[in-house]
Amino acid sequence: MTIETIADITPNGSKVQVSVASIKATWIKFVANGSTIRVGDTNVGAARGLNLPTGVLVSFDRLDVHQGFYDLSALYLYGTGTDKVSITYGV
Repeated sequence: MTIETIADITPNGSKVQVSVASIKATWIKFVANGSTIRVGDTNVGAARGLNLPTGVLVSFDRLDVHQGFYDLSALYLYGTGTDKVSITYGV
């Protein structure tokens, strides 16, 4: 397994895809800097998706390799203003 990172993402009032390329990850770690960051599917928005609390590590973990992978291209972020999110993942 290798640990990978993505440059901080600042959605700035819109929905953005975490990765344009299909990247399979066994776990993903999020840390938000701001109060409006949400993560979810293509329908994520101001009132939809998981709200990432500021400065708190949020993990999406697979407990068993047989559970498959997370595809980073299927994850989207929403946020306003200068709110940002940092992402690290394992492949």
